[in-house]
Amino acid sequence: MLTLSENVTLVGLRDRIVDAARNERYGLLIVTASVVLISAGLIISAVGDNIVSSAAGILAAALGTISLTFGFYHVVSCSRRYNKLLEEFYAVATSSSD
Repeated sequence: MLTLSENVTLVGLRDRIVDAARNERYGLLIVTASVVLISAGLIISAVGDNIVSSAAGILAAALGTISLTFGFYHVVSCSRRYNKLLEEFYAVATSSSD
C-alpha cells in the first residue's frame, strides 16, 4: 500500500517523465526540420544560377547544420533525463512494494 507521500512522489515523477518524453519528441522534430533545411540549402546552391542564390543556399545549409547539432544535443539530453527518471520511478515503486 502506498503512503500519501509516496503517491505524490510517483505522480510527480510520472509528470516529469511525460515532460521529458514530450521534449524528446520536440528535439526529433528539430532534427527533421534541420535535415529539410540542409537539403533545401544544398539544392538551392546547386541549382542556383547566380551568386546570390548560391550564397543563400550555403547559408541555409549552414543554419540547418547548426540547428541539427542543437536538435541532436537536445534529444540526447532529454533521453538521458528520461532514463534517469525511469530509474528513480522504478526505485520508488519497488521500495513502496516492500
